[in-house]
Amino acid sequence: MHIQKLKVNRKKLVNVTPCTVEMAAVVSCWASLGIDHATCSNQAKALAACMAQPPPKKVF
Repeated sequence: MHIQKLKVNRKKLVNVTPCTVEMAAVVSCWASLGIDHATCSNQAKALAACMAQPPPKKVF
């Protein structure tokens, strides 16, 4: 058996979106409790700590 044309699909890059969970938690907290609530400030600090880390490498 002979294959005349063989087409190979390239691997697609996986979009890595860091800090999305923390961002969603902060926005949800602000929407439900207000910006000045203590719980929201704790979640905002967690988001700031996540954003201070270097971005992860792209995964194939």
